[in-house]
Amino acid sequence: GREALLNFPEAYFTLLEPQEWLKPSFQDLLDINSKIDFHAVGAGAETGSFLFTLVNRDDSCSFRYTKEEAELGDYKQIEIPVITLNELVESKPDLPFPDLVKIDAEGMDIEVLKGASDLFGKTEVFLVEASVNSSLYDNTVLEMINFMDQKRYALFEITDLNRPFSPNILWLVELAFVK
Repeated sequence: GREALLNFPEAYFTLLEPQEWLKPSFQDLLDINSKIDFHAVGAGAETGSFLFTLVNRDDSCSFRYTKEEAELGDYKQIEIPVITLNELVESKPDLPFPDLVKIDAEGMDIEVLKGASDLFGKTEVFLVEASVNSSLYDNTVLEMINFMDQKRYALFEITDLNRPFSPNILWLVELAFVK
């Protein structure tokens, strides 16, 4: 995020983060840049209020867990509002249409993309995560490539390789798709 601001100082940024308590870590950016628009909500295939599971790492908290899975892991769940990217873009007609959308939805990236149908064919680049050796997530590399191919987007680059566990196996990748 901070590096993007350095490289694209004239760009507009719209940030969605369901964990509003993380806001102090980037409040300094909000204070100095009026082109950053922050929303303390999740993104998904449909609007509503959904259970968000709090786990031991901020980057692993997710809407993905069922109530039973959360109870089994002794994780707390809270209701968080969720909107679609379609609705977000429609509600901001004064802002430029997004050229690039980056999604990091803890294995629910395809669900977020389903709520972004109005962006397909207009947005130039989508950055999304896909799983490689993880049975926890439905958004495998194959599923993501097939989904984006149906939307007429081609895989352009692998922008991140995530190897968080020992042994050092590939777990997640970030894929860049272009129109």
